Amino acid sequence: MLVFLELNGYEMEYTQKELSDLILDVAANRKQYEDILHWLFSHQM
Repeated sequence: MLVFLELNGYEMEYTQKELSDLILDVAANRKQYEDILHWLFSHQM
């Protein structure tokens, strides 16, 4: 996802902990589409 965004001109700003928390929450089905979208918008530079 992050490579796709970067290739399309989007720069993201996040810590490794924020990213790993997101990945683990998605894997555990604790995050839905809207949650991921909100995370992306809130971490866009």
